[in-house]
Amino acid sequence: MAGGGGGKNGVSLYAVLGVASDCSDAELRSAYRKLAMKWHPDKCACAGSSAGGADAAKVRFQKIQGAYAVLSDPNKRILYDVGAYDSDGDDDGAGEILGDILDAMSQNGAENGKGESLEDMQRQFEELFLRPSPSSSFPPDDAGKSASKRRAARK
Repeated sequence: MAGGGGGKNGVSLYAVLGVASDCSDAELRSAYRKLAMKWHPDKCACAGSSAGGADAAKVRFQKIQGAYAVLSDPNKRILYDVGAYDSDGDDDGAGEILGDILDAMSQNGAENGKGESLEDMQRQFEELFLRPSPSSSFPPDDAGKSASKRRAARK
């Protein structure tokens, strides 16, 4: 589901910036700068022609800024790519939680001398964020123990 599949209006944030979903940070930044210069309300040629042109440039510029704000933040970009990013509740809380989880997962792999595969991390992410437990809205106290048991069973 790379690319996020589109925002609320059906347009992907990657499409707003005109980049591929697997673009590098440098490509993302370059595309943003070009579009920001083109559509900035103070610099856009269409903005001077009429009041409607200025409003259109402002709206387009805000979309460009919003797309870049999400895609330039590694945690928000991961959430967006898996379809779990919600711009309405964007208070960086989920991004910080995700960062903590990824840090813990990388430390776990370093401790036992063998890192987890990308598929393992994706499955754990889906279990945590995309498949809530039907029995309760909070994870059980021994949630970490069950993940350890699953890893031990695979070995």
